Amino acid sequence: MIGRYDEKTDLLHPSLATFDVPPSTKTRLILELFAFLRLIRLDKDEKGIIKSTTNMTILNFLLVTFGPMREQTLCILMAGVQVVGSGIAFGIRYGVGSWVYGGDRR
Repeated sequence: MIGRYDEKTDLLHPSLATFDVPPSTKTRLILELFAFLRLIRLDKDEKGIIKSTTNMTILNFLLVTFGPMREQTLCILMAGVQVVGSGIAFGIRYGVGSWVYGGDRR
């Protein structure tokens, strides 16, 4: 599931993964790090035990970062992320590739 849809506001919200049992120490540390970096959002109980987290997908990351939005806006934002990512990848491939592979590889 990509996001929770709210029919009243017509907005998508990040979907959640819930824990039936508390996560292990390694998992908790990684989730805490991701939450500190604002990649995910955690929901804890009064004792500080993690109850749920947002799913770790690019779409949910965008919803966590920019807040709830309409599906059309999310699609446009995702397309922008893909264009920027492809531009960076081409820049690395053709700009830095000769450093790694040597010579002219165009």
